[in-house]
Amino acid sequence: MQTALAPHLDRRCVQHLLVFHQPSPALRDLFVSLHGTAVLASVASDWELPAEKIGELVVLDDPEINTKLYVYTPLADEQRRGILAGRRFGPRPATEAAEDPEPLPITDELIDQMRLSGRRHWLLPICESGDPRLARVLLGKIKLHTLAGQLYLLVRVWERHGAEEVRGLLEETEFPERRSRKHPLPQATHDIVRDALEAADGLAVLRAELDRSRGPAGQVAFLRAHSGTRDLFATALERLAEETGPGLPWAELAREHERDPLADSLLVVLADEDDCPEELRTECGVADLRLQHQAHPHKSTGPRPSPLELVRHHPLPRPHHRRNDWLDKAAGLGMLTPLDVLHEARPAGDAAAYLAYRHHRTRQDGPDPAALAASRKVLELATAHLGEDPEAWALALRLLPDFTGTLPELLTTAAAIVS
Repeated sequence: MQTALAPHLDRRCVQHLLVFHQPSPALRDLFVSLHGTAVLASVASDWELPAEKIGELVVLDDPEINTKLYVYTPLADEQRRGILAGRRFGPRPATEAAEDPEPLPITDELIDQMRLSGRRHWLLPICESGDPRLARVLLGKIKLHTLAGQLYLLVRVWERHGAEEVRGLLEETEFPERRSRKHPLPQATHDIVRDALEAADGLAVLRAELDRSRGPAGQVAFLRAHSGTRDLFATALERLAEETGPGLPWAELAREHERDPLADSLLVVLADEDDCPEELRTECGVADLRLQHQAHPHKSTGPRPSPLELVRHHPLPRPHHRRNDWLDKAAGLGMLTPLDVLHEARPAGDAAAYLAYRHHRTRQDGPDPAALAASRKVLELATAHLGEDPEAWALALRLLPDFTGTLPELLTTAAAIVS
C-alpha cells in the first residue's frame, strides 16, 4: 500500500515522512529512486541526528545533503574537514579512474552559512578546503594563530586553484566582517609566501615551510613566542592543537627546556597533559612553586630560583593553616627538607608551625626520619640557647608571632636579651 502511494506524493509529503516518521528501508529507497538522493537532505537537518545516521548520509556524497549535515547536525571534526575539502566518503564506482576523483562541489548555501557563522570549529575546517571564497570568509572572521595553520590554508588553495589565487589572497584588502585595513595574515607569513610565489617550484617550497612549521621545532617556537599567565598558555595549547593536530613534541620540549628553560606558566600547563613525561613534570612542579611564591617575578625569562633559594632569601608564602601547602609541595618534590625549613625559613612563626605539623603527622602516619631529625635539632638549639631559664622561654614565645627572622635567629635573640 505504502509503495503504491509513493509515486503520488510530492516532495513536501516525502519530507514530512522522512523527518517525522521512520519509513522502511524499502520505502526510503523508493523515495530516493523517485526524487534523487537530495530528497534525504531533509533527514540531515536534525541536531539530534545520531552518529550512525550521519554516517549513512555522508557516504551518499551529495553536496546538498552535505550542506544540511554541516549546518544542522553534530558532525565530527573529520567529517567537517572532509565536506569542505570536497572529499568523497562513499565507495568509489568501479568505472572511476584510479586517480583521485574530482572533489565534490561546495554549495552556495553552505558558503552563505559559513559567512553567517561565528563558530570557530565550523570555520577552521576551511583550512583544508582549498576554496578561495571560503578562505576569504575564514580570514575575515577568525584568527589563525599558528604559522602552520596559515600556510596550510594557502597551500590547499594553491593545490586546487593555483598560485594566482594565493597571490590574490595576499593582495586582498577587504574581508567579510573585518573592519581593520590590516591584512589578517602577519607580515612574516606574507614574506614566506611571496618568496615561494617567486620560486620556480613555489608550491614545493611552501610545502616544505609548512612541514617545518608543523614539526616539533615549529610547535616549540610557537609556544616560546607566547608569554603571560597559565590561562594564556592554556589557550595557546588549544590553538596549537586546533591548527596542527593533537599531541605535543615532548622530546623536543624537554631538549628545549634543558637548553633554555621554558616559561614557568607554560610548564605548569604542560603538567596538566596526561602524556607529559615524568622528567618534565618534575620541572613543572618546581615552576608551579615559583609562580605561587609572592617574591618570584612571574616572568617568562630571567632568574628561576629554586625553592630553597626562595626560602633562603624571601619570607614564606603566608599559609592558610599550619600545614603550609607551599612547603608541603616543595618537600614532596624533594626540593626542601624540614631541616632546610628550620635553618632557612622565615618568619620564625610560620616555620615553627610547619615543623610542629610535620612532627605531629608522624604520630598519625608513622615515623618520618626527616621530621624527627628536625625536631631533635629544634630541641638541641632551644636547650643550647634557652636552657632551663623560664624567662628566656617566655620571651621566645612572646617574640615568635612577629619575629621576621629564622627560628635559630629567634632563639639567639631571646637568649641575648635575657643574658
